[in-house]
Amino acid sequence: DLHCCRIKRSVWEETGITPGASTDTAYTIGVVGAEHAGELATKFQAYQTIKIKADKQGSLETIANVRSLRPEARIIIDANQSWDWQSFGQFEASLIELDISLLEQPFLVGQDACLADYQGPLKIAADESVQTSADLPGLVGKYDVINIKLDKTGGLTEALNLARRSMEMGFGLM
Repeated sequence: DLHCCRIKRSVWEETGITPGASTDTAYTIGVVGAEHAGELATKFQAYQTIKIKADKQGSLETIANVRSLRPEARIIIDANQSWDWQSFGQFEASLIELDISLLEQPFLVGQDACLADYQGPLKIAADESVQTSADLPGLVGKYDVINIKLDKTGGLTEALNLARRSMEMGFGLM
């Protein structure tokens, strides 16, 4: 961005990428109780996507409350590496029933081999498991979506490379 500002060109012009349509952004609800999460979900009606940070304790009650108050919303659950395969098994049916759109980084980095055998309907996103495009081959067959962050990739150039390679390999982007 600084380079583009200095040469008075847009990032789109400098990278040769066609600008896309505007995109929806998510409102994130931290690990809070069900009642407070519901208040936040109701307060921020303008957001059509809600991301709920989840842990192993009490998360289903929170998720169910948000879903009941915002039946039209797209809900993403970010487990922040806090689950194991047993937790996943306990939560899966409820997440499907609650029409969760995406489950982000349920397992610790490097402890996601179990996802290679997962054939269920939940879409799984890699966050901490992907830093750069070099990580992508190890994620094939485990994850459906890649979460790209500039700070993880080291900057715009690698983020764009990661996006391009992810799409070429059939991953969705977050």
